[in-house]
This record gives sequence, C-alpha cells and structure tokens, in this order.
Amino acid sequence: AKTVRENVALPLRVAGERPAIIKARVDELLALVGLQPAAHAAAAPLENRLAELVLSDGSLVVNSRFAVTLNPTLVEALEQGVTLTFRLEFELTRPRSTSWWQELTSGFSPEISQFYRLSWHPLTRQYRVNFGGLYLSFARLEDALAMIGSARYWQVLPRSSVDGQPLKSFAGRLRLRLDTAQLPKPFQLNILKSTDWSLDSGWITVSGETP
Repeated sequence: AKTVRENVALPLRVAGERPAIIKARVDELLALVGLQPAAHAAAAPLENRLAELVLSDGSLVVNSRFAVTLNPTLVEALEQGVTLTFRLEFELTRPRSTSWWQELTSGFSPEISQFYRLSWHPLTRQYRVNFGGLYLSFARLEDALAMIGSARYWQVLPRSSVDGQPLKSFAGRLRLRLDTAQLPKPFQLNILKSTDWSLDSGWITVSGETP
C-alpha cells in the first residue's frame, strides 16, 4: 500500500515533474491539510544551525551554517533557468570604536557580505553553487542547499584591526537572505507583492563571550 505522500506525489510523477519540484509541492499540499509532520511544517525557509565568532591567526572569523528550504515557486524558477542569489551578511557591533576608526582611516566598513549563487544546469542535470570564486556541482537540490550560507573561517576583521584584543571584546550580527535585487529585471517587477520570494533569516547575534 502506498503512503499518503506517495499518493499525492503520483500525479506529479506521471506529469514528468522533477523530484525537487515534486517534494516541494507535496510538502506544501500536506502542510495545507495538516498532514505534514509538525516539526517539518514549522521549519523556517532559512533556519540558522550555527553562528559563531572565532579568532584564527589573529583575525576575527565567522563560522555559520543554515538549513535552507525552497518553496515550489522558487524551485520552479530555479529549474527554468533563474539563478537564485543568497547574501550572507555580517555586521560588527562591538567594539563600535574599532569599526568607526577603521571607517575613517582605511575605508573599512563594519558590514561585509558573501554571496552564494544557486543555478540549475539541464545539460549536466546538476545544481551548481558559486561562492567565493568556487564552483561546486550537486546531483541533488538538498545537497546544493546545504552549501548556502555555510561559512568556515570567513574573515570579517583582519589581524591589523583585531590588534591583539581578546575574543570577548567582539560581537556582531549575522543574517542570510535571498537577494532579489540580483534577479532579472522582469522578475523584480513581478515579485513585488509575492511573499514566495521573501526569504530572510533575520539578524542573529554572535559574540565572543562564553555563555
């Protein structure tokens, strides 16, 4: 006997939809009728799993990881050739004197961003994630999404600015969002009133203080 999920997915498979679209649409339909597991249904599209400040070789670095979920609208746009650009942002909030002085003397900005560009390549039937000058390819969308917002030893303040201060002296905030300004112009006009394209983790406080 087939499960409820399998029965809901059957007509989509018959119609020739790709697995990623089938999963997103089945999840959406099951959630609408209350059959989706509560933990899954309540999951945020951009859920933070790791956010920390670390000192590495005298520089201040960030480690982060997110659980990213795309709704059916975004999956369909992706597989129609639209590149989805996610922006990981960090803002230094302490010490403010450091960021203020660096802005005056060397043009330093207390805000820094890293971009993750997710695309689908039909010829190779793979998803590609481009970040930091690197290209990684994946056969499954879930594996590609695991890379979005993932940062390991991302330098947000150089050694010269840290200047030997202890880790507890620093704090900041981090967020991941879908950067709709990077979409093709026609899409930017069409999504003005759509919540499907509003993916934002919200600001997450990170500090070097021991809990």
